[in-house]
Amino acid sequence: MNHTRQNNKELRLFSLLFLILFVFTPCAAALESHLSVEITSDWVTGTIKAEALDTGMIASSLEEGLASEIIFQFRVYKINRSLFSFLGDQLVLEKRLSSIAFKDFFLNQYVIRTEGYSFRYFEIIDDFINSYSVLSKCHLIETSKITPYDYYIMARVSSYPVKLDPPLHIIAIFGTIGRTSPWVEYRFIIQEEGEF
Repeated sequence: MNHTRQNNKELRLFSLLFLILFVFTPCAAALESHLSVEITSDWVTGTIKAEALDTGMIASSLEEGLASEIIFQFRVYKINRSLFSFLGDQLVLEKRLSSIAFKDFFLNQYVIRTEGYSFRYFEIIDDFINSYSVLSKCHLIETSKITPYDYYIMARVSSYPVKLDPPLHIIAIFGTIGRTSPWVEYRFIIQEEGEF
């Protein structure tokens, strides 16, 4: 009996801790993002910009030796107009690109490391934030592969505080909450093949 009573007490304590940690913990505010699409004779490209970034928090984190990761996601869909449209639209392409920002204290500069280990350096925080928060003209799909159907593009941005472990390995920080924008959508209709 005492053992059962002890188990019940531990269960109530665990439930209380769960409520405190997961129910009453305030959620991080969502990011906002803006998507624009450009169609050329060769490529459909997408540009997405993160808005409402907490630039003060990012700057202070970098000054403390932490890093920040930003993730840009694109999805290209073709509308399913067949008899099986209830199955949903076709995902034609999904692309995920990320950048890591940190401060090089030896050079006293802010650094953005993109995929492929390309580095960009900034002395001015505003220039760094403006570059960090946008992914410009990302190649999504070749224009020649577009058929005369309806397509649309979805995109979103996520931002997370991380730690860098030499040599530049990313380590997630336990207990931190990232911020993610809602999916934003761009629709275009192809009138004739090659004509938009």
